[in-house]
Amino acid sequence: DEPSTITALRGSRITVTGRGSDVEAFLGDGAIRVSTGRRWGVELTMPAQAVALTLRHGGSRRVIVLEPRADAAPRVRLTSPPRDTIMQRASGVIRVLVTIEEDIGIADGYIEYMLSSGAEETFSARTVVTGTREFRGATRGDLSAAIDLGPLRLGPGDVISIRAVARDANSVSGRGVGVSDTRTYRVARRDEYDSLTVEAGAPIVPESTVVSQRMLILRAEALLREQSVLTRDSSVTRVRGIAADQIRLRERVHDIIYPAHTHPEGEIEATGEPEDVEEGTGPINPHLKTAYEEMWSAARELQIAEVAAALPFMRAAAAALDRARLANRYYLRSGASRVVVDVPRVRLQGKDKGSSATRTPRASERALQEIARDFARAAAIPEPAAAANELSLIRVRALAELPEFAAALAPAIEALRRGRDPGAAMAIARSELDRADAIARDGAGWSRW
Repeated sequence: DEPSTITALRGSRITVTGRGSDVEAFLGDGAIRVSTGRRWGVELTMPAQAVALTLRHGGSRRVIVLEPRADAAPRVRLTSPPRDTIMQRASGVIRVLVTIEEDIGIADGYIEYMLSSGAEETFSARTVVTGTREFRGATRGDLSAAIDLGPLRLGPGDVISIRAVARDANSVSGRGVGVSDTRTYRVARRDEYDSLTVEAGAPIVPESTVVSQRMLILRAEALLREQSVLTRDSSVTRVRGIAADQIRLRERVHDIIYPAHTHPEGEIEATGEPEDVEEGTGPINPHLKTAYEEMWSAARELQIAEVAAALPFMRAAAAALDRARLANRYYLRSGASRVVVDVPRVRLQGKDKGSSATRTPRASERALQEIARDFARAAAIPEPAAAANELSLIRVRALAELPEFAAALAPAIEALRRGRDPGAAMAIARSELDRADAIARDGAGWSRW
């Protein structure tokens, strides 16, 4: 066939034969064995990287490019179910259908699904494999399975993720594994039906106030349990501490409700009725207003050391804060503010003197320069066979550094081998090299204002 390039999968066995004798063969820079007889022959394995196979006989030379290709993984497509789904309850059967295609051959395939439940520290998951099938080297195959949701006992918030996996029959460079897209079925939580899905935002202040209120309740309950063994002075001191914290928390809620009328730092109200008029602008959150009033009543009872009487008001305040925290909220998107810089005023005002150094060309830039130089020299060689050999050596290196240029160079080499005019193919290869050079120059250019 007189090939200029041999393309094969990595690890493939390659045999090159020809007529004649006294042939020498080199793979890269190393000599390899040549069998003799009625025909000479060279047997080798396709390497992982592109390399030149050089054949010599007397004063003539022939360069063949060995271009390895990686084996593609099997193409696995999940045709059913077609999309992700949210279920109100986990019941029924999920029909799973899969198609597999592979160039070399399919070894086996299976369907797997993962069941996950819980969240954060209580998260758990397990994987189940079903529908396993052997294909014995077929280039196309199908998988199917039926997943009954009833016995799985999925609860609210649980998720089942389904995908298909297939392996090819490549025993030379290693089996490739193909995976389909994943389909997810999720059981809706009970709180999803009366809520609005919005873009997540930062927690609002009631998130922290509800936690603080619960801590105060825990402190009050602990004091109530220990009150029988405490002296009156110790009990009153601890109650007053809880009362002071309750008043401070109440004023935090006040500042949320009435942002235009906040209290000075450290100033708290010990007496007086809650405000009945709206201050500031915008509607008042009714849950926060309820929490504010309940905190006022709780603080009043705590100030007279009545812990048992204060606890119902404290719990009511915590419940109101919970309602405010779980209420529907909207997070409005906004763009980042523009930073305005007075360029004439700040130019040359920096204190850093800087230091100069010789710019070292990057490895890719050096490779491009060397390939361009060698290409120009090879294009000037008048003898077609010698020019084809030199261009083949250039193409071996370009496969790793400039794959687009290497692809454009192949028709020019083939034209020289066949005795055709290589002018058009050489022009295309040269334009591809110029394009790569322009991209490299633009990437290395200085940025401007």
